[in-house]
Amino acid sequence: EQKSVSQDAQTVDALLAAGREQAKANQLTFEKAFVLAGLAKSLDRLDDAIEFYRAAIKLRKEQNVPLYVELGNLLIRAQRYTAVEDLAKEGLAERRSQSERADLLGMLARGQVYNGNLKGAIESIDEALRLEPGDLGHLFDEAWIYSHARQWDQAVMRFEKLRDMTADSDKKANRICLFTLSSIYVQKGDYRKGEEILEKIFEVDPEDTQVNNDLGYLWADQGKNLDRAEKMIRKAIASDPDNGAYLDS
Repeated sequence: EQKSVSQDAQTVDALLAAGREQAKANQLTFEKAFVLAGLAKSLDRLDDAIEFYRAAIKLRKEQNVPLYVELGNLLIRAQRYTAVEDLAKEGLAERRSQSERADLLGMLARGQVYNGNLKGAIESIDEALRLEPGDLGHLFDEAWIYSHARQWDQAVMRFEKLRDMTADSDKKANRICLFTLSSIYVQKGDYRKGEEILEKIFEVDPEDTQVNNDLGYLWADQGKNLDRAEKMIRKAIASDPDNGAYLDS
C-alpha cells in the first residue's frame, strides 16, 4: 500500500497535511505518525520524515529507542551528523534501561566519529560495551569506528576477533567481517592479504556476486589475471546491472 500511495505525489501531500492538522488538534496517533514517517522516508522527503518521527517518539514515550535509532540512521544518510549527536543525547537524557542506553550510545558514537570526534566515539562505544559486554552489534560498531578513523591495526585486531566469534554461529556477520578485513588490508597497501581472504571466499562460493566483483576488481587494478577478472566482473554485473560499484570495476 505504501509503495502504491508513494507514486501519487498529490495523495502523499494530502496525507502529510492531514497528519499535521491532526497533530495540531491533538488527534494524531502513534500509528499514524509512524506510517507517515515511513512514507516520507521512502520518498527521501527528509524534513517530513524527521517531523513525523519526532511526533511518533513523543507519542510513544515508552520503548521508543528503536524510533530514535531509525531517525538517527536517516540523519546519518543525510550527513546531518551533529543532529545525530543531539538526537542521541536527547534520548539519553531520559530515564532508560541499560539496553536502551547502550543502543543510544552506539548511535551517539556513530555521529561522533562521522563528525571527526574519535575520542568521543570511543568513549561512547566503550560505555555501551560496559552496559552490554560482548554485544555483537556494539563490537561491530567499535571495530567500524577504528576502521572509519583509518586506525587500521586497531580495526584489524577487532574485526579478526569478530571473525573468530562468528565463524560458527553467524554466517552473515562472519561474511561482513571477511569482506571488511579484505578491504582494510587493501587500504593498508597489503594487496596480497586482501586477495587471500577473497580467494578463500571464492573457493567456497564461486557464484557469490560480491566476491566476483571485489576479487575481479583487485586483480584488474593490479593488471593481473585480466581474463578471469573480466569474466568475474561481468558475472557480478549480470546479477546487478545497475550497481555503480560493479560498473566501476
